[in-house]
Amino acid sequence: MNFKIKYGVLFCLFFAFLNVKNIQAQEDAQFSQSPFLSFVWNPSFAGSYNGLAAGGSFRSQYTLFNGQPFSQSFYAQLPDEKLKGGVGISLVNDYAAAHRSTDLQLQYAYKKKFSFGYLNAGVQLGLLQYSIFGDKLRASDGSYDDGSINHNDPDLPTGTVNSFAPDLGIGTSLITDKFFVGLAVQHLLPVPLKFSTGNGSGQIKYPPTIYLQAQYNREINNNWKISPNILFKSDLTKTTLDLNFLAVYKRMITGGLGFRGFSGTTADAIIFTIGYQIKPELFAVYSYDLTISTLHHTSIGSNEIGLHYRLIPPPPPPRGKIVYNPRFL
Repeated sequence: MNFKIKYGVLFCLFFAFLNVKNIQAQEDAQFSQSPFLSFVWNPSFAGSYNGLAAGGSFRSQYTLFNGQPFSQSFYAQLPDEKLKGGVGISLVNDYAAAHRSTDLQLQYAYKKKFSFGYLNAGVQLGLLQYSIFGDKLRASDGSYDDGSINHNDPDLPTGTVNSFAPDLGIGTSLITDKFFVGLAVQHLLPVPLKFSTGNGSGQIKYPPTIYLQAQYNREINNNWKISPNILFKSDLTKTTLDLNFLAVYKRMITGGLGFRGFSGTTADAIIFTIGYQIKPELFAVYSYDLTISTLHHTSIGSNEIGLHYRLIPPPPPPRGKIVYNPRFL
């Protein structure tokens, strides 16, 4: 099926059922650079870096498809000793064909130090926005000559329809010098996104989504470090698994190979990653997805660019010279 026609049919069916159905939304935006984006979906990582950490990525998925998805992610976090943890913000924007979703979250994490590392617990509260662009929909009986929009269907909007809903997520993580493990659940509030269009109305519900991530860091020698990473994501209906193996040379160049898929029928892509430490505080990374699903006949893959900043904390002040005074011995 032609991709453009497929999306047209999808959204026509969406609005045709608006007045009688509750729709489950699609999964959260997909990113290939998951080893670098833990701050985005797990609030317990807020404050896990000793200074300011900020960054994000831009992803162009299924290149050459008409209506291809575009996704952006952004995060910023800062430790706070008074709060015994850290605070952060995350933003994910996902655009595909005739819809867009935006998820903005404020995060807080509590950190507890142990001899083996840190055990963190976090919460995030934010806002979901979902938009339908009616001028991009095309109905089989519609009229679209001279740029006019006439769907000949009162249930289909001709302009943009927006909906907002609060959102809640929680997370926990164990972070040591050699590895980390994080578990988060997003979209815990059962508050639907409600729409009304002409003669129809309906709602979309985001299902709770589980993120389970782990990474191991191993220094091979003075020049090489390896970091295998795994991300498991599921809404209990659909499941994805990202496997990434990264190698870092002289703390400057990062290279990696990954795979996305959970079973033989859900194999999606082979992921190639290359990164460079531009400055001690600035890291740039690029990923290319080689599509291996049936979509490889019409797509030349996906591209993702990321940029990450770490403000290096100043060293502690040197200890002053001790002068012993015999008068006070």
